[in-house]
Amino acid sequence: MNVKLLLVKTGIIFSIVIGSILVLLGLISIILYISAPKMVKPKREIKNSHELDQYLQLITKNNTPPAISVSVFKNGSSVYEKAFGYLDPDKIKQADVNTGFAWWSATKLFTATAVFQLVERYDFDIDRKVSDYLEYFHPVDKNGNSYDITIRHLLMHQSGLPSMVPDLLSWLRFQDEAPVNQSEFYKKKYPGYSTLNFKPGTKSKYTNNAYLALGAVIETVTGISYEDYVAENILVPLGMNKSGFVRTPEMLSNFAEPSTALISIYTPLVILIIKDWFDKYVTKTVHGRTWMKKIYTLYTPSTGLNGPAHDLSKIGIVLLNKGEQNGIRILSKDNVDLMLNIFPEGEPGKKNNPQLGFGWKRWKEKGVTFIGHAGGGPGYGAQLAVIPEKNIVISFVGNDGDLNKRVLLNTIAGIDW
Repeated sequence: MNVKLLLVKTGIIFSIVIGSILVLLGLISIILYISAPKMVKPKREIKNSHELDQYLQLITKNNTPPAISVSVFKNGSSVYEKAFGYLDPDKIKQADVNTGFAWWSATKLFTATAVFQLVERYDFDIDRKVSDYLEYFHPVDKNGNSYDITIRHLLMHQSGLPSMVPDLLSWLRFQDEAPVNQSEFYKKKYPGYSTLNFKPGTKSKYTNNAYLALGAVIETVTGISYEDYVAENILVPLGMNKSGFVRTPEMLSNFAEPSTALISIYTPLVILIIKDWFDKYVTKTVHGRTWMKKIYTLYTPSTGLNGPAHDLSKIGIVLLNKGEQNGIRILSKDNVDLMLNIFPEGEPGKKNNPQLGFGWKRWKEKGVTFIGHAGGGPGYGAQLAVIPEKNIVISFVGNDGDLNKRVLLNTIAGIDW
């Protein structure tokens, strides 16, 4: 009995010690994160492009982000197209408007567009069950109850499928490693993320899981790879020749190196999730900033596209132009109207709590209603936003995983273009 009691007490003490260490590490991380360099907010309202130039020069000089590219279109024409900062830690190569960055989750806009192309070109219906296309797809809830999930549920993040964070942070590859087949990849990962968190269609909860499933569906329906389909049917028709899932030698000659603050929101996650993070992925640490090797995500349908801000803007122009850009139609007007009008009734939420539609999100900040999507992860940040009332498209990309997209977007949107 005494031995058992001793073991119990030892276990309790051990748990307390480990818990205390974790709390201490957490507090240290918070302190370091607070003290780390942050992107400064404008001291006053920025009223014109010249003042915006000065602000962007300031934040890139402070390496928050080290480089940024901004594109603004109004009524289908470019009204602002500039880049600032450097692509690398040694400040050898300056950014320009053709510099490429990873777009991360802004890729979902292209995946959603591809799905609606299937509606127009194949015997395909967004209200059909996912299991009609993926034979292994039969999720259940925690009590073992099965439910039908439709393509619509996936598009609108209403499937109930669980998040793949933080595990997906380790699903990476390097430039010299071959990409993976998305159907095979999702089929392999699916069993570990198939227990539903809620009944499909009852609420919305953002997850990459749904868009990985959509990528596999696109491959099943078209018979070609997800990446080839998007490239051939969206990127090429829109003239996005500096963008893609694979960074060509031409793209790599002008591609920003990824970076993030040494202590950031991602630091504890990547250290815990990614084995040998600093040895395998980090190239240099300079002035409190971590620089990394150029990496790809393995899960391309939710996060795989790369390119300059100018190219990212084009999917926003398609939305405003009811499915076409420069006379090239990639979606019907009816399907674009459906994308624009699917949002729930009522006032849009703020950027950190937007309404979720068919790939697109809707939110309201400082009296302006936006429709768009952001992207962010270790090394890069991106934002695409459409202001329908003003016929404006804003996009920007930077090589900073901590890029303050909300401040930047509100700053740019506040200018009378």
